[in-house]
This record gives sequence, structure tokens and C-alpha cells, in this order.
Amino acid sequence: MAHTKEFTRRAGSQESMENWVLGESTCVVTAGTKLFGNFNCDTDLRLDGSIEGEVVVSKRLVVGEEGYVKGNIRADHMVVHGLVEGDLEISGDVFLGPKAKIYGNISSSRMMMEEGACFSGTLSVGEKK
Repeated sequence: MAHTKEFTRRAGSQESMENWVLGESTCVVTAGTKLFGNFNCDTDLRLDGSIEGEVVVSKRLVVGEEGYVKGNIRADHMVVHGLVEGDLEISGDVFLGPKAKIYGNISSSRMMMEEGACFSGTLSVGEKK
């Protein structure tokens, strides 16, 4: 079921990217699900399974600890707790949790990275000219 709803923040938590939680109307790819080919989503996406191919999300993408993407990603905002092998082109914010592993280049307006996160690639942060 895919509906449009913005991310909300957990009640009582600080205003930071790591506290984004998904709204009740979100596309969810559950653990154990494997998708092959390009994937386009017009809503928020929670990925706990795997996708091999280009991923385009018009809103926010959260890759859970068991989530895996092998391919390039374009999204408005992104939170990573799993594994990504590919380039990220994120128009807004990127947050890497302590178990995140990114093997590819990142382009975003802002990035936060927790201790323990792994990133191997080039980083371009700030407004694009």
C-alpha cells in the first residue's frame, strides 16, 4: 500500500536526521525480499530486503540494518543502517548509522555519520552550482 505522507519524528526526541521514522503510509520492502531491476517509488521507502538495480525515491529512503542496495540511488533524503554498493545522489540530507556501509560516491546537501559507519568513496556536500 503506497500513500503519500511525510516522515515524522519520534515524540520527545531531538530534531536530527537519525530520529526520522516512517509515516504509516510508506512503501516497505521486507527482509528476505529480493528485487532485481530498476525500482521507482513516489512515496517514502523502507528497505529491509535487497534491490539490485537503480533506485529512485521521490521522498525519503531508509535502508534498514538488513537492507542492501547494489546500484545507484537518487532520493530527496536518505538514512542508511545497512549496505549500499553504488553512488548516492541525494538532494537533501544523508544520515549514516553506526552499522552503515557505503561503497560509492555521495552527493548531498548535508551529511551526518555516526561512529562505526563505513564510507569508501568521494563526498560532495553543499549546494550544487
